[in-house]
Amino acid sequence: MALESDENVDVNFGFVVYIRFERSVHFKMRGVFISDELRRSFIEIRDEIATLIDSGSDPGFPESCPKYCAYYGVCHEGCDC
Repeated sequence: MALESDENVDVNFGFVVYIRFERSVHFKMRGVFISDELRRSFIEIRDEIATLIDSGSDPGFPESCPKYCAYYGVCHEGCDC
């Protein structure tokens, strides 16, 4: 989406890459088709995040998060989940 905006060209496919640093680097990559619906959803979420940042609000924890998230250990310290 950033490339699309910067280069002013349609981009309909992308990758989401999660990186975790432990004793070595681990990553998980997923290809994603960028439909018009996904593009609208992304823009809505982007605008919501910008509003949270501008207001200084703490959004709290998400309903669920993947264990491969780089911050999982930070947010779930001491958790057996």
